[in-house]
Amino acid sequence: MASAMSECVAGNWREAKDHADRALQLCDFDRDAARICGLLAWAPHWYWALGMPEQAAATSLRGLEIARRTARPFDVVWALTGGSCGIILTGDTKRALDWNREAREIAREHAMKFAEAAPCNIWGGAALIADGQFEE
Repeated sequence: MASAMSECVAGNWREAKDHADRALQLCDFDRDAARICGLLAWAPHWYWALGMPEQAAATSLRGLEIARRTARPFDVVWALTGGSCGIILTGDTKRALDWNREAREIAREHAMKFAEAAPCNIWGGAALIADGQFEE
């Protein structure tokens, strides 16, 4: 999974997807749910870059579904923030903004200041900009 994320950061979209596909084949949901959530938060990037916007959005939704099943606050916050990339890129900015508000509530409830300071601000800012809520 680390290879998929590393290739994604490097902009090697096809390689990222190939590594992720293989990692997901090897995963067992009960054992690896947290890893799957993390991987699915990155996946919209390569799907979008490879010209698969529907898959980017679907992966965002799937990642959140899995994170909610784990009931781990960090997994849910990460799916609601970093995982929102697919819905932001496909123009579902209102949903992304709702997700970000929910992520902030969870982060505050669980005293995850780092989550509010980093992923909530980064992905919330991206959603605001995509929604046209910015000043020049």
